[in-house]
Amino acid sequence: MLAIIGAGALGSLFAARLSARQRICFVSSRAPHAPEIRFELCSPFESPESQPVNAHHAFELIAPDRISKLSAPLDSVLICTKSHAAPLAVDEVCHWLPKDIPIVLFQNGLGSQFQILENHPDRPFYAAVTTEGANRNSKGQIIHAGRGQTRLGRLAYPDTEYQGQPDTALTEKLVTDLQNDSLDIVADDHIWQALWIKLAINCAINPFTAILDCPNGEILNSDLFRQHWPALKMELTAMLQAAGYPCPVDALENKVAHVARATAQNISSMLQDVRSGRKTEIDDINGFARRFLSEHNLPCETNTLLWEQVHALGN
Repeated sequence: MLAIIGAGALGSLFAARLSARQRICFVSSRAPHAPEIRFELCSPFESPESQPVNAHHAFELIAPDRISKLSAPLDSVLICTKSHAAPLAVDEVCHWLPKDIPIVLFQNGLGSQFQILENHPDRPFYAAVTTEGANRNSKGQIIHAGRGQTRLGRLAYPDTEYQGQPDTALTEKLVTDLQNDSLDIVADDHIWQALWIKLAINCAINPFTAILDCPNGEILNSDLFRQHWPALKMELTAMLQAAGYPCPVDALENKVAHVARATAQNISSMLQDVRSGRKTEIDDINGFARRFLSEHNLPCETNTLLWEQVHALGN
């Protein structure tokens, strides 16, 4: 059995996809008003004609203290909350969870991972870096906006150089448990590098989508992006170099352009949060970048500007 914390678009998508092979339950620290979570998944990827296929799903909803009373053995826990909610979610579930159960963190940005590892150094944590696209529309449907790949790696607490410690055997077992025909999940022994590269890409795309109120693909031709990208890409390249994961400027530029174009119609999670009046993850994206750069005496003016402008939207 697998437990998921965070019933947003991504958590719901993974619940629907993983339910083909195993039992799924959602865990919420708030007293549930209903014994289950229901949603409709709309996806074009089950139809050869690429027409949306709608499927209704229902999953048991339990409080954290019921984890130890589940009728089936628990194999792993997926934390699919926003980054700012993840440390508390982990604290609550760990109080009731056996210490050998793997916990997989799906958060954007960096910051929450370090706090979680520091709070629970004896737990088996993993990080997932996914390019699966999901959002919730105005009808409450979960839209599978784009198929992608999920990289999964053991997340040991990094040393002063922010280096992770791979654990291939345990990671591959978890990948085997989660893999199915609907999800492309692969093991990654260098998950810290994947997290840092994803952070840089998020820093380059998400704040512009929020400020401009536009899909990912539209930022590349915007005056705002063209104005700030030359300085921003230098800051992000310096950040990766200082973190120990160097990426040439041209390579980073190509990665950002590729992701923006490949997800051209996607509404970023940051823009979804702004539109819904929810707290964004800007503090763990450009906010983390500005703190890291400042601590290393590196320029951070553009990350600071974007961080401030997203906060000004009402974050």
